[in-house]
Amino acid sequence: MEKLSDWVTCLIDVSADNQTSTEADLGGYFDSLVIEIPTITSAQINVKVSRTSGGTFYDLYSTDADGTSAKIISDAGTGGLTWIVPLGGFRYIKLYSSASQGADRTFYLRGINQFKYYGS
Repeated sequence: MEKLSDWVTCLIDVSADNQTSTEADLGGYFDSLVIEIPTITSAQINVKVSRTSGGTFYDLYSTDADGTSAKIISDAGTGGLTWIVPLGGFRYIKLYSSASQGADRTFYLRGINQFKYYGS
């Protein structure tokens, strides 16, 4: 099992959709995701995942130790930061911006496997 994926790009192309990115393929299944968020029009960014390439993408949620579930979403801001999120074994990723972007935005993603899985 790969420990790290290569860096891949994920583009919000405003001529196609000014809030949802193109699909990114991490090239394998990972438990965590590193996202480099470029300078953006102020917004929250959330992660969407699919089991298959070209499939239906769903918002990614995480459940805390106390049982509270929450959507994986960044704080509102203008980007220029790196964010690490739990991914839960997904490979196909899209990002969604809560606000329309005024220009194309290229995000960089990398999958990380932090845990050792037995029997795989």
